[in-house]
Amino acid sequence: MARNLREATFELITAARTPAGLESCSAGARKAVNDAAALPTPVPRLDAAGHLSWHAADPVPATLALVARDALDLVTAPEIAHVHECAGPGCQALFLDSSRPGTRRWCSMNTCGNRVKKETLRGRHEQP
Repeated sequence: MARNLREATFELITAARTPAGLESCSAGARKAVNDAAALPTPVPRLDAAGHLSWHAADPVPATLALVARDALDLVTAPEIAHVHECAGPGCQALFLDSSRPGTRRWCSMNTCGNRVKKETLRGRHEQP
C-alpha cells in the first residue's frame, strides 16, 4: 500500500507541475491518493500530565492517510510551482524549494549537492 501511494503521489505531483496540470494524471493515480486520503487518520489524546499523543487503530494506513492528504493539499496549492526535481545525477527526488530566491537545485546539500560540487571540483583539478 505504501509503495503504491508513493508512486501515485509522485505521478500526481509530477502531473501538477506540467502545463497540462492535474488533468494529465492517470485516473488510477488519482484514485490511489484519494482512497488513501479517505482512510481514518490518527486522533490526538491528551493524558492527565498534559502530554499529547496520537493514536490509530491501524497506524500504518492512518499515517498514509496523512501523507495522501498532504499531497492533495500540495497539488492544489500555489506552492506546487516551487516543487522541483533534484538536479543530482541519478536522483529523482522532488523537493519544495522554500528558499528566498527559489533557486535551490538539490534535494539536500548534504547528499546530492555535496556530491555534485565534489565531482565538479575533481573535474577542475584533473584538467591539465
